[in-house]
Amino acid sequence: YNSSSAAITIGAGSAVKNVLNTVEGGVFPAVAPTISVDGGTVTGVFQNEAPASVTIDSGAVVGDLLNRGDVTTGWKPSTISVVGAKVLRTFVNSVAAAVVLDGATFAGLVTSGVGAAMTVDVTSSTFAYLLNTGASLGRIRVSGSTFQSIQNEGDDVAEITVTGGAGSETLVNNGNRVVLSFTGGGGDDVFVNDGQGDAIHGQSVKATVDLGDGRDRVCAFINLDVEAAGNWAERRNLPYAGYTDLAGKPEVLELMRECVEKTNADLAQDEMLA
Repeated sequence: YNSSSAAITIGAGSAVKNVLNTVEGGVFPAVAPTISVDGGTVTGVFQNEAPASVTIDSGAVVGDLLNRGDVTTGWKPSTISVVGAKVLRTFVNSVAAAVVLDGATFAGLVTSGVGAAMTVDVTSSTFAYLLNTGASLGRIRVSGSTFQSIQNEGDDVAEITVTGGAGSETLVNNGNRVVLSFTGGGGDDVFVNDGQGDAIHGQSVKATVDLGDGRDRVCAFINLDVEAAGNWAERRNLPYAGYTDLAGKPEVLELMRECVEKTNADLAQDEMLA
């Protein structure tokens, strides 16, 4: 337990159950503490609740890594680095912080920090998933890493750049006004860009998968929202026998064409997409 500006190091061969770095009475230390798990082991939870420089490296192992804070008390950005170490379960970041994972192994990263100071850089790491729900982030960059899925739910993210590794990766963006770049790895990669505010969202289209790499135009697989489209058909007394029959109706195909054209017109307003 630490609530001062003291430096703390958990060295190789050392093991503790839990680590808590916090503040007393909402008053931050004059100097942000430096906390390092340098080859040591935290079997339970490592929780940071104050501005700090946190480094987990040199083969260190941590159960759960939580970076949290009360933004109403004057939180300042912290730096959380996991270099050549392992987070056995979940890494959760809920404040504006610079998150760096280099040569790390972790189950998943969930981040909800808000603001340009919130950045995520992942290099040469292995993980199952990365989920962002925070808005107005500075960036999310993932390169040379092996992962299963990255999902963004936040709006106004200045940059999401993903360069795949050797496996099969999925990148899903449900945010609006997000600058995206995705280069798949050596496996079967899937890129879904379906901003929640797009014109087609909620209007008979459930999701789209866009394919454009190596092509002179972008093509899309469209997944019909059978419930919404079914209601639309029933209101027009249009009979159908199941999903395939509904999706093949000329009237539904015309509806899809109108949705695509409206979405394309909206996207054309974006200078980077036009």
